[in-house]
Amino acid sequence: MSDVNNIKLERTRCAVCDGDDGETLFQARDKFHYYEGRFPVKRCRNCGLVYLDPRPTQETKGLFYDDEYTFKSNKPSQESSHYFPVIEELKKMEPGSIYDVGTGNSEFLPMMRELGWEVRGNEIDASLVEFFRAKHQIDIDSGYLGDAGIESDSVDVVTIMGVLEHTPDPKKLIEEVHRILKDDGKFILYCFNRNFEAALLGRFWLGYDTPRHLFSFSEKTLDRLLNDTGFTVYKKVYSPITTLLQSAAWMTLRLRNAVTRSRRSTIVMNLPRPLQFVSMRCGSVMSKLGTSPAIYLFYEKKKSSG
Repeated sequence: MSDVNNIKLERTRCAVCDGDDGETLFQARDKFHYYEGRFPVKRCRNCGLVYLDPRPTQETKGLFYDDEYTFKSNKPSQESSHYFPVIEELKKMEPGSIYDVGTGNSEFLPMMRELGWEVRGNEIDASLVEFFRAKHQIDIDSGYLGDAGIESDSVDVVTIMGVLEHTPDPKKLIEEVHRILKDDGKFILYCFNRNFEAALLGRFWLGYDTPRHLFSFSEKTLDRLLNDTGFTVYKKVYSPITTLLQSAAWMTLRLRNAVTRSRRSTIVMNLPRPLQFVSMRCGSVMSKLGTSPAIYLFYEKKKSSG
């Protein structure tokens, strides 16, 4: 693993309230690899959003994504079950057009095509675009949503799953989602949720993957951001997971590397089966109690007052 040297940084503001009054929580390093650099993690004093400031520029940020992270292989980026809450909700609708932002190597669009939907998406990683097109024969757009040339009021459903934290300007992205959606369109978002686990674990919380995650949203900051951009939430599904044991495993790997003077990747792919069982049970209990470190949010465009 080679270092990323001479990282270019840029100042930023709060993506929710546009404030510039952030208190520094801690100095973060690359969580899973050993790229050089320290990144101040701040919390907005006005709305509570947590974010990097300063942060890597867009040109520099791409250096932190290696082949393992971007899933440039035959393995899907997520298990099919990850999309079940979204698919179950969409089954209640008549099939129409769906646009997935940040498709990556996801199985979601092929699954929706099988259900009769007209599918389209985008991806900023050009090599992933070619891989996805060849594998699924689905022509996804290369680049950002705003560059795709989509007509206003033309899409039935937009999905953003696991992408918002990586986005340099989340508000601008969601405003573009609002523009392309039909008046009765639906917007479905999956995002890490800065719940009590983040408060408990601090810099060791795995839900904040610095420096690839530029923002760390909570349910409260997500609600404000979406309300301000013209959406109303009609359903929330708390993912039945917990990051507590994964975070403990990650800290163990970091300690191992420190003792052995190694720089091996500390990505936690799978826990031992007994710990997986415990983790799943804890996650299930938390979701039933209305909290989770990750959340599915289902929105609709606000009705025009006119």
